[in-house]
Amino acid sequence: MNNTIEEIKQKYQYLDDLKQNLDDDQLKVCCHKSNAVVAAGAGSGKTQVLATRFAWLVMEQIEDSDLAKILTLTYTKKAAAEMYVRIYNILTFFSKDSHCPQEKRSKAKKALEKFNSVHIQTLDSFCGEIVRKSANLYGIRPDFSTGNANSFSSVKFQALQFVINILNDNSSKNKNKKDTILHFSSSDEIQKIADIFATTVYNHTSLASEKDFFKSFYKVQIKVICEEWKKLCKKFQETAEIIFSSIEEFPFFKDDFIAEYKNLIFSWQDFLSLDVEKLFKESNSFETKIAESEKKLISFFEKIKKLKYPKFSDKEFKNESDKLSENKNYCPV
Repeated sequence: MNNTIEEIKQKYQYLDDLKQNLDDDQLKVCCHKSNAVVAAGAGSGKTQVLATRFAWLVMEQIEDSDLAKILTLTYTKKAAAEMYVRIYNILTFFSKDSHCPQEKRSKAKKALEKFNSVHIQTLDSFCGEIVRKSANLYGIRPDFSTGNANSFSSVKFQALQFVINILNDNSSKNKNKKDTILHFSSSDEIQKIADIFATTVYNHTSLASEKDFFKSFYKVQIKVICEEWKKLCKKFQETAEIIFSSIEEFPFFKDDFIAEYKNLIFSWQDFLSLDVEKLFKESNSFETKIAESEKKLISFFEKIKKLKYPKFSDKEFKNESDKLSENKNYCPV
């Protein structure tokens, strides 16, 4: 159970000896005995509170002043260095403070003697330490380097080497890869396509990514594309039905025109029924099939444009207009 602020002040009077005193809220945080999450803004004294809490834990909670039992993490190396100095100075202060109980002074002094074993580091270095100890479980070398500002440059260089090796390989094994690269870039844009590979790898993978990550994700992408294709086909069918009903209700269009229009729509079913998933698997035929479908699509709309709309005289037009006017449900636009 945590003490009240009055009890804390009474029990840990030596904390008031610090040059930078803690206010009541900060003192509660410093001497909290259970897990806690504290949110504080810039300039609110977080570093001082954490450094003082570290010293308090050493003198009040940790047996034998074992600093290895306390883990202190920061976001940046600069903050870690500042925290290191601040904690060391506070422990030094309490080890010499005459108002501090002798037992507490002795613990602070003992902690200073073992200060080389303290764990004050950045989140990145701490995570890297864990991964290095378990490198064999991840299938990676333990001498890897933690990512930094230069890591993307390294990935870009490897991506460029990858692209160049494929383009220089004339074997049938890499023909599809080579053709794909040349399809999306010219010979003077090799760096551009390499940067696309590098950005994708850098932003979407990590050390923990499986070896065939992109190969597995490719299958997921195909499924997503197939689902979207089905949705588009359904939307087209619904739109076609609306068009059918609108044409049939329009008095100026003759039956032969409606029949011709419908036949054109239904002739496009082959395009809608394309087995997209199968096309992706058969990479050699994919581009050919899409090109054929594109031609069918263009041909379809060309035929729509060439349809002969019914011709009628002014008299016929007037008669039809009169009929529409007599219709109570008719509302002119």
